[in-house]
Amino acid sequence: MRAKLLLLSTSFVLAAASAHAAGKKPKAASDDEAPPAKDDAASDEAKKPAAADDDDEADKPAPKAKKHAAKDKDSGVAKDERPYEFSAGAKFLVGGGLFSSPSGVPTGYEGPGFAGGAGGIGWGLDAYFEARFWKYFGVELGVGYDHSEFHRNITMNGGQFDVTESATSKSLRVPLIFKLIVPAQFGRMSLGLGPEFVSAMTPDSNLTATNGAILQTNMGATKAGGTRFDLDFGFVFDLPANLELPIGLRASKALSQPDAWNQRVDVQMSGNTITGYSVQAETTWDFRLDLGLGYRF
Repeated sequence: MRAKLLLLSTSFVLAAASAHAAGKKPKAASDDEAPPAKDDAASDEAKKPAAADDDDEADKPAPKAKKHAAKDKDSGVAKDERPYEFSAGAKFLVGGGLFSSPSGVPTGYEGPGFAGGAGGIGWGLDAYFEARFWKYFGVELGVGYDHSEFHRNITMNGGQFDVTESATSKSLRVPLIFKLIVPAQFGRMSLGLGPEFVSAMTPDSNLTATNGAILQTNMGATKAGGTRFDLDFGFVFDLPANLELPIGLRASKALSQPDAWNQRVDVQMSGNTITGYSVQAETTWDFRLDLGLGYRF
């Protein structure tokens, strides 16, 4: 009987142990579900480097804005940085001229033959090219046409009638002006000087009298070329699209004109009477106001 009880108790213990062991397995399975929580923590850690990267990007300096300075196609240098600049265009000139009183006129003579001072209007057209260096120095070369007139009014025969003698010169002119330039907000100012080369064309002349008087004197004119000396002062206003508006004043002095009357005027005499004369058609001084339009490049 004892043996049976001992066997039954042993079987019960074994069964209880088996049941206990079987009850622990679900708990182990639930322990296995814990890793997903760890995965969430790992994902949080993975996010931290990205945030650091964002901070690094924020600390980086912003890229500098690109300068949009105009470039020279050939050199690739910004135009404002080039040591040179060019302009070309055309000008219209208008003003007047003076024929100075010659020396060596016979005392008391007031007849025809440009024995005194004369003056008149003048105008011209000019094409120009200008080169500028380091903003402060420039050279202008022009090619143009000039039309100048000078007239002299005289009274003859004790005031019985008046006479007007006139000469008109026409010429091609080539000025070469060396300039000092002052940059300004509106553009630039300049002061220049230099030679002007003159190629004279056939001049015109005229001698007229009032009160119906008939003159026995013939008048002519001869062309006179040579070299002049120019003094130039001007303003240039910058316009959109690289255009420019030049405005200037130019004075021009004849260097090849003689001072003596008998060298400026060829007089034909018959006794004490002048039968004819021919004057060199050249003004002593020209003054011109010019206005133009050009292009900078």
